[in-house]
Amino acid sequence: KIKKNYQITSYDMRGHGESGATSEWTAGKVIEDLKGILNEIDSNIVRNTHFYGHSLGGFITLGMQNERHGGWWKDRIGTIMLESPMTGYSPVLKDLSGKLSFLYPLLRRYALAGFNRIHPEVGGLQWEDIDVPNWGLPTCDLLVLQAANDARLGRIHYDLLLSQNLNCHVESHLIESLSHSRNEVNSERDDLILNWINKINSNHSSS
Repeated sequence: KIKKNYQITSYDMRGHGESGATSEWTAGKVIEDLKGILNEIDSNIVRNTHFYGHSLGGFITLGMQNERHGGWWKDRIGTIMLESPMTGYSPVLKDLSGKLSFLYPLLRRYALAGFNRIHPEVGGLQWEDIDVPNWGLPTCDLLVLQAANDARLGRIHYDLLLSQNLNCHVESHLIESLSHSRNEVNSERDDLILNWINKINSNHSSS
């Protein structure tokens, strides 16, 4: 069990879960949605913020770390937990092009044009800006839990993240019993999370 109390806020990103359909979807829009939710929270009652992102949610969590995204929560980030995270668009588009690899440059140009049309405020995204490390990297304690046999994203995103020169303490685990999704309960993953949180709490209490 966790010895400290946490207030948890979760949300369905646009176009997912119980959120309605949207005519405009980018990871940047989802980040703006999340920032809007955080700005509705009374910051006076929050000591630290902690982020947990699964799959695309992991990509959103990483993007929130970019310097262009700020708010009261930014200086209070205590930990980040990522489960089988997406870490860039390049592997996704390469997977979409499949054996027709000649389509990859076309898909990339099309996607980048769409991003910049929807986000003129950014001032011209380049392709490198939507993959880590440019997309965003954590600087706080980080836990990465990866499905060892990830049929949805594979391990390329996990490997890409851990190949970065991360300026933080990282604990990572490949979990054989975990699939990419449909694991609302997984005892191995859940135990790793609880043990890690208690370890972080203990380290902070003794410092």
